[in-house]
Amino acid sequence: MSPCPPTSRQERWQFRCIVAIVFLGFLGISIPYLLFPLLFFHPDYQILNLPPSHPLFAITLGATLAAYPLGQFVGSPIFGSLSDQYGRKQPLVWTLLGASLCYALTAWAIANYNLTLLIVGRLLAGMMEGNVAIARAMAAEMVTIPKYEALGKINATISSAYLIGPILGGLLSESHIMDTLSPSIPFYLVSLLFVGTMIVAQQCLPRGSRSYLTSSISWQERCFFIRRMLSVCRTYPTLKHFLISSTLIMLAVDMFYEFGPMYLTLNWQLSPLHLTVYNGVLCLGLVIGNGWVARFLSKKVTPIRALLSSSISLSALLLYIGCSHLLLVQKILFGIIGLVIGVANTSITVQISNAAPSSIQGEAMGFQLSLRVLGDAFICFMGSVLFAVEASFVLKCSSLVALTACYSLYRAHAKRG
Repeated sequence: MSPCPPTSRQERWQFRCIVAIVFLGFLGISIPYLLFPLLFFHPDYQILNLPPSHPLFAITLGATLAAYPLGQFVGSPIFGSLSDQYGRKQPLVWTLLGASLCYALTAWAIANYNLTLLIVGRLLAGMMEGNVAIARAMAAEMVTIPKYEALGKINATISSAYLIGPILGGLLSESHIMDTLSPSIPFYLVSLLFVGTMIVAQQCLPRGSRSYLTSSISWQERCFFIRRMLSVCRTYPTLKHFLISSTLIMLAVDMFYEFGPMYLTLNWQLSPLHLTVYNGVLCLGLVIGNGWVARFLSKKVTPIRALLSSSISLSALLLYIGCSHLLLVQKILFGIIGLVIGVANTSITVQISNAAPSSIQGEAMGFQLSLRVLGDAFICFMGSVLFAVEASFVLKCSSLVALTACYSLYRAHAKRG
């Protein structure tokens, strides 16, 4: 008998390992959401002995918050490119080990009130986040699992991590529950989980030792990844259009993520518990949209039609949220918008994967992540300015950005047609 390709059962086990890696990566992003306010504003945990009015306070807080996404911006395309050249498995294992060490360093820095090491640890941990780009590339290359299902469930896992991470971080840092708990404990836990995931990855994932690239990339090219990104986009114009559209869609989404809760708080004075309910409704919609609805629509309509429809719907919903004054309507809209974001996110990720040849699959996934975190850093600043002018203005602007993404997709489709 001739050798058999990977069985469905084998790939399902491998896929579960990939999902665990992605979940842990985004758990690391979301855990600090409830912890950094403690570290900078609560007298029992304060890591910086400066009053909030001091000029260095805002600069230090900004540097601490920006360290992780800055590391992501640098690490995602570099490690994605390495996986194209050396195979997926070993760079993935290296980054898992590196992430474990970085989270341990972060935990130690918090426990010892060392702000410098905290910033360094978060920066390096963000760089190790390149393992998400590798994991997405591996998921896209599954033989027995459809791409919409694989990437959809990856994105649904990310949404779950954003829901669970802040809750986990808050509970494990609460000394009122148990004396031994502190803000460093969640980071030590994630460090141990990364070690476990690394062992599972080493044992369960295929070797993947072959190079996907027909020619090697120098370290100089790899480190100057912006120049490399522009070169790849010139070579693959379809990929360029989808990367632009993905960045615009995620800009609109992240503006909503960042400022939607602020808008609710300002207009209805919601408590943290109520905001958790809204976040839960949103994340539930994201999980369903990414994990099931996107795949269902891929069987009913063309990919570009699913993308255009979800982008237009996203624009309309964001505009309506910014104009509606009924609180019950807001809760319903949060769930619906989660579904729409899930469809748009999975659909655009699949299109980026399809537009990139196997030789740069990891690099393309890295470019997508890198551009997203760069856009997120940009909207944190610009969105704050817009929010200060008018609370609903930032949501209306995010609606316009989503509409621009739709126009970009339509133009790209028209040129290809």
